[in-house]
Amino acid sequence: MSQLRHFGLFDEVTALSSVSGGSLAAAAVSLKPLTSEADFDVMASQLRRDYLSSWVYRSANPINFVPTLTSGKNATRILADVFDTGIYKGAVYGDLGERKPGKPSLYINSSHAHRFVGADSLTTRGLNSSEASLQGFTFTDAAFKEIGSDLNQLRLADAVAASAAYPGLFVPLALKNFNAETDIYHQASPKFLHLYDAGSSDNLGVDALIRAYSEILVGTQDLSCLLILVDAHVNDRGDLSGSLADTRSSMIDYVISPSIYRAFDSLLEQRREWQLDMLGVPLASDQSFRFNPNVNIPLKNYAFSGKGNSVGRGRHFAVDESPALTPSRSINHANCAVWHIGLDRLLELTKKGNPRKRNAFFQQAAADEYRDDSYRDNQLIRLDRFVNSIQTNYKLALNGPGRCDEIPIQNSLFEAARVLMTTDTDSSTKLVTWLKENHRENLSQNISDLLASKAMQDQKELVQVPRYLVQEPNSSHPLASWINCIK
Repeated sequence: MSQLRHFGLFDEVTALSSVSGGSLAAAAVSLKPLTSEADFDVMASQLRRDYLSSWVYRSANPINFVPTLTSGKNATRILADVFDTGIYKGAVYGDLGERKPGKPSLYINSSHAHRFVGADSLTTRGLNSSEASLQGFTFTDAAFKEIGSDLNQLRLADAVAASAAYPGLFVPLALKNFNAETDIYHQASPKFLHLYDAGSSDNLGVDALIRAYSEILVGTQDLSCLLILVDAHVNDRGDLSGSLADTRSSMIDYVISPSIYRAFDSLLEQRREWQLDMLGVPLASDQSFRFNPNVNIPLKNYAFSGKGNSVGRGRHFAVDESPALTPSRSINHANCAVWHIGLDRLLELTKKGNPRKRNAFFQQAAADEYRDDSYRDNQLIRLDRFVNSIQTNYKLALNGPGRCDEIPIQNSLFEAARVLMTTDTDSSTKLVTWLKENHRENLSQNISDLLASKAMQDQKELVQVPRYLVQEPNSSHPLASWINCIK
């Protein structure tokens, strides 16, 4: 988001959709936009705290432990309290204010634990399949009105915790449906919505954006559309657990089988790749676009609880948009540009990189496929290995027993964002062309000039990577290789 701001693009963003741990940053930026380097530094400090350990400590505290057995207090509510203390300071949705340049509409997403029948606004289907159990939920005014509640009174931290409530570790967040006893749904409806991690229904947060876009169109007006997918999926290449008969490596593994997490992660990856394929980014292809300027996305594929409602329902999501309408024309598909910015695509920016080689590091020797005489490429390889070893569990740490401070880990993510957005000449050229073709000539020229000066600077500027060593498995830690930072 900071790089988009430097590009001048963030002021053009109309909607910010987030999933799981990404909701921490999305909600923080929506509450306090990044208007200066000081804002960036403050937010960076807030987001590098160890929220997982804080959650464990609070959960083990008798003050919280007893209420979890006797009241509605649970692991997810405690997680929300941790986020609220560290980032949001009691802020509620009503504190977000009106949308304006640099402050897009915020769509935090989660998943329904149970099928919700008969609702217009309580499921976000978008590119999901017709399978009724795949129901996403987006925190919007329309959704809360449909359950007789007021979104403005909800803590941001509660929505973020619901979006990040990983199954097996956290319980769903319960929202009371005050309209359950009315005839608004024309059939019996649940008294509560149970919401958990958004990843299982939509691991990229795209569905809410497609639905919002379709409602802006009101079925008639074709508008330019750029989807920017910030994908924090990582591909840790150090897992060697196949060499062991028993993969349980800690005491908690004897209580909760690690296969639960592996199975869920596998499903998330499958869902992600399928959705990217639908968005014109086929990862399995030799020609997998990082920027695809021409993707045809169907809009009338919403199957809200079997009712089949589509773009003509009314503009629940994006009521602040007022497009000029073109009479007598129905829009069934969106023609969008899609920009996929993924941590696991760094290797494609090396001179010898291509999508089919992305798993080369499963065998260490295969790294030479990417290596040439360029020191920059060698640094890209090292940065890729580093950022794809970062855990995604509410703290900044690397997989394995190695030690590395939070600041170099966070700085490596900032560096990956810089590299992915400023040195990917193929994507940036397509972006500049697309903006020009869609009547953003000034913005197109500004970005072109910025990238031209940046290219001159990058000839002297090296890719910055924390100093580290790769440690091989040993008798104490036989599961995988790991990284140790060097101070």
